[in-house]
Amino acid sequence: MNITKIEGIGPEISASVQAWFSRESNQQLIASLKSAGLKLETDGFDTEIEHPTPLADQTWVITGTLPSWSRSEAKEFIERHGGKVTSSVSSKTSFLLVGEDPGSKLNKARELGLSVVSEEELKSMVNSSSSRDS
Repeated sequence: MNITKIEGIGPEISASVQAWFSRESNQQLIASLKSAGLKLETDGFDTEIEHPTPLADQTWVITGTLPSWSRSEAKEFIERHGGKVTSSVSSKTSFLLVGEDPGSKLNKARELGLSVVSEEELKSMVNSSSSRDS
């Protein structure tokens, strides 16, 4: 399992966890705990962490310069919450995520009557859905 898929865990935390497990002293500690009877594995339980998927079955297109995300960060956020990101606007597009200087994708989305949202609106959509699931 790639732990960076867990919300809140990025490359730095992932590297720290990997470094911890690679230390000989920590491997000896784990071996000692196992030999003392500590069970570190599950018996047939699904160990995947369930994440809310408020954007499930939604197709997003990103255009313009976003205030605080790069396009790859926005794509990762959308996918982590169940959405799919494509590069072109079509009738199958659910939402257009728009930043500054959006270009022709915004015009196409308007022609098709698609929902156009800002970065903040996207975050709000995910946060309001997550708080309902709690």
